[in-house]
Amino acid sequence: MADFTTTMVVLKKTKLGETDLIITGFTNEGAQVRAVAKGARKPGSKLGVHLELYSVARVLLHKGRNLDIVTEAAGINSNENCRGDIVHSAGAAVIVELLDKVSMDSEAEPRLFALVCEALRCVGAVADEGVALIVAAAILKMTSQLGIRPSLTTCVMCGKRAPVKAQQKEAVSAAKQAFSFSQGGLICAD
Repeated sequence: MADFTTTMVVLKKTKLGETDLIITGFTNEGAQVRAVAKGARKPGSKLGVHLELYSVARVLLHKGRNLDIVTEAAGINSNENCRGDIVHSAGAAVIVELLDKVSMDSEAEPRLFALVCEALRCVGAVADEGVALIVAAAILKMTSQLGIRPSLTTCVMCGKRAPVKAQQKEAVSAAKQAFSFSQGGLICAD
């Protein structure tokens, strides 16, 4: 069985037995990896320190039958500020959860790795008031990179163009607008 090295962002940690963890990560190659980190929950474990949620680490993996095994880990960016309080943690969780849902083992999208690393760095660096904006921007960019681009200027039902900013206040009061995720964008009153 071969060893391989990769850089990954930690998406999830699941307890396994007394001292082990199952780590779900997203690699710089654009694939999701699940691996066992043996002894990562032991007090003073050097392996567990580098595999905290939202952290970016360089890991050496040994190919296993069902799950890979983490044999070494070196932290690149701990993103500690993303775990510091509930606002930043909630923002980082949304980004990571979306990445977890859209990334599959067989479908690689390497452009998402750099985007998520930068989004997590920004979430940790911004004040509480800016977290929601960073998360919204990250969601739009991630979905856009995956080929899902919502229509924000034209009604997806009738094709009518949305009002421009200068006229928007009068137009919004005259005709209510909504956004539909299932339809893929803006929906006018018509």
